[in-house]
Amino acid sequence: MTDSTTTVSLPPHLILKLEAVHNILPIDVRDLLSVPLKEQVEIPYSTLLKISQWSRTDEARKQLDKKKLDVNDYAMISLLAGTLTSPLSKFPKYEPPAGDEAVAQRNISDRRAIIGLINALFSIGGAGYAGWWVSQRTNWRDEWRALFALAVALTVALTEGILFFIWKWHADTTIRGKGVPLRLDKKRDKENEASKDSHTAPEPVKKETGSTKLRKRRAGQ
Repeated sequence: MTDSTTTVSLPPHLILKLEAVHNILPIDVRDLLSVPLKEQVEIPYSTLLKISQWSRTDEARKQLDKKKLDVNDYAMISLLAGTLTSPLSKFPKYEPPAGDEAVAQRNISDRRAIIGLINALFSIGGAGYAGWWVSQRTNWRDEWRALFALAVALTVALTEGILFFIWKWHADTTIRGKGVPLRLDKKRDKENEASKDSHTAPEPVKKETGSTKLRKRRAGQ
């Protein structure tokens, strides 16, 4: 809402409030307010914010008391009451809610991701300990053994990270725009094609027996 391009509507009660303080506002704020009041168009949110900030100063309180105006009427909550955001403003992109199948699929994917991360942590820790245990047979100093164990753990961590991102990419590509798994869609497509084929299947050709051929020959004669 702090974007300078955001504007709000000017309902009648807000126009009266702004006209009452127009003459006592600072010059810069007064100039910003003149055009919206004169043309009765949307007012920038930033202008209302400046008016609200001005109303909290000591000089503003004195001026408002002289005009017998309530300071609380110029708080942002009061100024924005009953207003509408301009259609020119940038609204967030609407994302439709996911279906039951998509929610179930995502829950399964999340559980698998958590299990995979836990297994990766155990693998990294186990690899580091194995590197430390193996290096003791080389008669290395503890510093070199620690560096070797750390290198082994980092190698395993890098490998686990690559495998996790590959799995994550594969899991994301199985979901379409609305979050429906591709494999479910393919299954449905096959079922629909099978049902169509069953409805439009040609009638089976009946085999002609000997008696049928004999009747056709007599009819031809």
